[in-house]
Order: sequence, then C-alpha cells, then structure tokens
Amino acid sequence: MNNILFVDDKREVYDKFRFFRKIDYAKDLEEARFMIYSKRYDLIITDYHLGEKAPKGGIEIIKIARSLGIETILMSTQNHEEEGLEAGAKRFIFKKELLEKWTMLNPIQLINLKD
Repeated sequence: MNNILFVDDKREVYDKFRFFRKIDYAKDLEEARFMIYSKRYDLIITDYHLGEKAPKGGIEIIKIARSLGIETILMSTQNHEEEGLEAGAKRFIFKKELLEKWTMLNPIQLINLKD
C-alpha cells in the first residue's frame, strides 16, 4: 500500500501523521476530489467534517472512493461509525485512537485493526 491520501480541514492533524509515512494531503472536499481523480490511491483516510462548506464531506469522499475501488477509513472526534460503514468505509476510527496507533501500524493493519 503505497499511495495514501489524508483528508482533513485541520492541517495540524495531518502534520502529526506526515512524519511517519509519505502521504498526500487534501484540505477540503474539492481538493480531495481533484486528487482522487488525478492519482491512483490505495487508501484514503478522511475526516467526517470537512469545514462549513462540507459538514459531511467525508461521507461523499467515501462514496467516490468506493465507486473507484479505493478503501477508506473514516475518522472523527465524534461517533459516525454507522454512517461511515453504511457509505462504504472499511473502518471508522476516532482521531485520538488514530493518533495513538498510527506510528505502530502499517495501513493494512490499521484497516483490519479490531477495537
């Protein structure tokens, strides 16, 4: 799994991850859409809320990714697990949990991680 896209409207969250892995970053729904259609990604990790213009932008990203056969992980500070899984996310994870486990796991392990 080489090509990973991280989508979050808060750059400081991405900054905590980029030191551990080479991953691309999109700050909003529009930029993520452009990047998804411009490059082949193996995994997309997206926040649920992508700013005021896209309060449920992560769900739209999951649907786009699913149509292209790209696995996704939905992250959030609030529980949107059911909605994310129904949209097609492989996994839901709280941001705090992701921060704790990111350095120890490769993306495949993160997808398959049991709670």
